[in-house]
Amino acid sequence: LFFVLGCPEERSSLNYETTEFRADRVILLGRYRGPSIIQHHHVLSVVDTLSLTTFSGLSGAPVFAWIELPRQRPKLVLCGMMLRGTPQSGLVHFLDRDVLLDALTVKNQLEQQEK
Repeated sequence: LFFVLGCPEERSSLNYETTEFRADRVILLGRYRGPSIIQHHHVLSVVDTLSLTTFSGLSGAPVFAWIELPRQRPKLVLCGMMLRGTPQSGLVHFLDRDVLLDALTVKNQLEQQEK
């Protein structure tokens, strides 16, 4: 079982008069469809689009897997970062977590060199 955790634009609002910002978080459940034709990208089919008309605002949202194995505690695993998708297609494309971890490693190395 996979899921995307984020705040879609259509469920967020900014009230300039009261300077209040509201962002409702949603969980999109999905099933793994396989690797994309683009290297380091993967595709999920969304189980329920929650009546969203667009996935705008979910780009950058984390994609997790919930893994249950016999006689073990369930594990929550970061799988990547959502890039794009539409409720109409029922698909979500996400970037593999290894790319994110590599980017963080490079950033950390550059910061160490600057010190």
